[in-house]
Amino acid sequence: MSGDGLPPPGSSADRLLDSAERLVALEGLHGVSSRAITLAAGHRNSNAIAYHFGDRRGLLTAVWYRRTVAIDRRRTRAVAALEREGGTGDAEALVAALLRPIAAEIVLRTPTYWARFNESLAGGYPLDALDRLAAESSGDPASVMGGLVRTLTHLRALAAQGREPLANRRVAQVLRMGITSFACWERDCDAGLLERGVLDAVCADLVRTGAALLTAGVGDTSPDAPGASPGVSLHA
Repeated sequence: MSGDGLPPPGSSADRLLDSAERLVALEGLHGVSSRAITLAAGHRNSNAIAYHFGDRRGLLTAVWYRRTVAIDRRRTRAVAALEREGGTGDAEALVAALLRPIAAEIVLRTPTYWARFNESLAGGYPLDALDRLAAESSGDPASVMGGLVRTLTHLRALAAQGREPLANRRVAQVLRMGITSFACWERDCDAGLLERGVLDAVCADLVRTGAALLTAGVGDTSPDAPGASPGVSLHA
């Protein structure tokens, strides 16, 4: 293991991480079996996941941790600079601190599956996801989320004038929008529909769009508010 607790590149455990990241990205979290992951990693031993990671959840956590270490280091530096310079009221700067570290990580690899892996994981989170993310920020290896939690805290204070639960929801929407857009970029690059170099422009537009979403006006959307629109039935 390295100083970050990561397996050496090319090792048996590292091949399992590569296999899990790729197959979950392509087939979905529940669309790929542990056996398929093991075989794709070149293992004949069906207990390889248990031997290296304890169980399937441990493997998926390790996949997430492997990339998140570098991402959160970048994000921590970005948010620390904003805190030091009094820039935490700048919506675009905060959204950039949230999303650009992800872009910086995925552009390093060809092909890359990281955003699609996260897109699959995000499907298991509730609409108001920030409280769960904060709860997962303690312990090991989730402690590498420190920079993320700091960034989300500043975003939540700024979003929707700090009005809850709308602030929580808007920040989660911005994060989901970024992950989904990066996942689409990965797929389009694989299909030859986009050049990899467009990622910077995609990210710049996400920053502007995300800041606009966070700071959009806040109306009284409660069902009892005067003039509130009646609910819309999905089964009408």
